[in-house]
Formats: sequence, C-alpha cells, structure tokens
Amino acid sequence: MRRLQKVVSGIAFDQGPAQNLDAVVAAAIFAFGFVYIHPFEDGNGRIHRYLIHHVLAMHRFNRREWCPVSAAILDQIDEYRRVLESNSKRLLPLVEWEPTPQFNVLNDTGDFYRYFDATPHAEFLYACVRRTIERYL
Repeated sequence: MRRLQKVVSGIAFDQGPAQNLDAVVAAAIFAFGFVYIHPFEDGNGRIHRYLIHHVLAMHRFNRREWCPVSAAILDQIDEYRRVLESNSKRLLPLVEWEPTPQFNVLNDTGDFYRYFDATPHAEFLYACVRRTIERYL
C-alpha cells in the first residue's frame, strides 16, 4: 500500500495544466492507465475504482456527498470489460510474451499504455457518473 500512496501522491491533479482537466476525464485517464499497467497480482480492479473516487474528490467533483461511482461500474461490468478491451485487444498482437504463471512480457510495451486514447474510457465513466447520480444520490 505504501507503493500506491507514493504513486498517488506523485500525481498532481490540482496543479499546473492538470488542474484544467475535467474531473471525469482526469479520473478516466489516471485510473484506466493504472489498470492497464496492472502492477499487482491481485487488487488492481479495487485500486482502479479507488483511484476514480480519489481523483473525483481531488477535483472536488461533488462537494456535498461522496459519489459512489464504483457501484455503477459494477452494475455495468460487461461494458466495463468492453471498454478495457477497446484498447488492450488491438494491442495484443504487438505484445511478445511467454506463457508463465505471470505472463512474462518480452518486449517494451510502455508506450502502448502510456499514450492511449481515453475517449471510450471517459465516455464510460461519464455514463457511470450519470447513473450514480440518478440511482444513488
């Protein structure tokens, strides 16, 4: 968890050009970017949802109440998977790997995930925020 705190504290969403990003767009970029890196053997999805909430809170997205977006994400889990695959599925042929228990990647794939088109991710997250407001707030 200390490693995650270091990563999150190193992201300055309230400074410089990042402060001008829309809260939902910033959350989509950061959280989906994290889940594509997939740094942990377990818990990446839970951390991904935490990061969405964290970025929305840092942007003061909802000043009155907590916005439980993760409930809406879990309600639309098939769409969530489709959004994840919108980026990763097309990249799969470019990734050289060997079948080991942890899928050992043999080539440098950092740029594939560092510079991804987050449009479908932001659209999905906007839909989840809308659903959260309509159903849970």
